[in-house]
Amino acid sequence: ATIHVEGRDFNVHATAADPAGNVSRLEVTVQAAPRFTDVPVNSAAFPSIEELSRRNILAGYSDGSFRPDARITRAQFAKMLVVARAWPTIKPMEGRFTDIPTTDWAYSYVETVVARGAMRGYGDGTFAPGATVTRAEVAHALVVAAGWKPQAPGRDIFLDVPRTHPEASYIAAARAREVITSDEEGYFKPSAPAGRADVALMLHAMLVKLKEPPAPDEVPEHAETGPRE
Repeated sequence: ATIHVEGRDFNVHATAADPAGNVSRLEVTVQAAPRFTDVPVNSAAFPSIEELSRRNILAGYSDGSFRPDARITRAQFAKMLVVARAWPTIKPMEGRFTDIPTTDWAYSYVETVVARGAMRGYGDGTFAPGATVTRAEVAHALVVAAGWKPQAPGRDIFLDVPRTHPEASYIAAARAREVITSDEEGYFKPSAPAGRADVALMLHAMLVKLKEPPAPDEVPEHAETGPRE
């Protein structure tokens, strides 16, 4: 047996053979303890939060908490997306938004996600970096970031997302890949603020799906165009 230590995790690899020569292998990951005091191991978001934290895609607070129900701003989400996809950041001499100066910590992240088509600004020339990102905006961004094609829904997607919803094609694509789900009553709440645990679940699900081989008929479509996470 071998033990590999990576960060706070212990990966145990064991190999055994019976007299007939049949070999069995087992790999077990043992974690020392949860990273955050308010994310128990029985939380649905626990694996996602732990993995994204391990990869430095998101972070907790200095008091040891994660605050899973706290909201995420558009600027924070922009940075999470750039880090998760390992996109090289861009930093134009002049910014495209009036409310994000070139000296702002989020400037390069916002410019990068907008250039790639994952997020958008507003008609008045602002990006609203401090505004809370919505669940629909997260779904749209993840589909674009993954290079998936939007899907024209033939019927309503969720009880509160009709096929005429402005983000229907992106929400349908995210649901088809099981990156997003409804609540127990069948609602997605597209306009609701996205919480930290919500975003962790959706972002991690996208990254897991990207590791899977694409369907034979699926051709990826790449777009051309609080605490800091």
